[in-house]
Amino acid sequence: MKYHRLALLVFLMAAHSAQAELDTLAGTAGNPYRELTVSARLDFKINIDKFIYFRLGNATSVETVNLTTVPSIPTGTTPVTPTNGNNKAVIWNGSAPSFVSTTVSLPVQVLSNAGQVSIKTTVNSPLTNASSSLPFSALTITSSDSNLPAPPVPNTGTGSSVNVATSSYGLVTSRDANWSFAYNSTSALNPGVYTGELLFTASAP
Repeated sequence: MKYHRLALLVFLMAAHSAQAELDTLAGTAGNPYRELTVSARLDFKINIDKFIYFRLGNATSVETVNLTTVPSIPTGTTPVTPTNGNNKAVIWNGSAPSFVSTTVSLPVQVLSNAGQVSIKTTVNSPLTNASSSLPFSALTITSSDSNLPAPPVPNTGTGSSVNVATSSYGLVTSRDANWSFAYNSTSALNPGVYTGELLFTASAP
């Protein structure tokens, strides 16, 4: 019975050694203090997942871009901004005024390791008030860094995409910029408060 137990133990040890690399070295009777060196190898496989991070404005809620336009009256030479009040004289050549808005600047950030990142804009809801609408394409967006350009804004649907420049080290992108928003139109505009929504989408292969 004792013999069978010993045989089973030897079998288990042999089976275990076949599952991992094992190296054994012992001293000899002639030189029991000699240096002993053994080694074992490990193979590694590390999976790096793709990711993409896109931030426009603050990171906690949807930003509201508040823009106020001011009419610019065309004259014979340089357009002028009319003065508020009644009976104010202004030179006007009779052409339709243009509207130039204030500017709002928001931070934008793109981080990715997935290669070429592109950004596009979709009109989720048009610029409307109770009685009329405005063309969204008159909204201009300028970027403080050409490596992170702003996409063109369409009137409806989805506009064409722009590419974000990758960093110098391969597939990684790390870009920061400020996008400035303004609404400038040469069309005659009905007064009112207009609201709408744009969706900005960053994607990579």
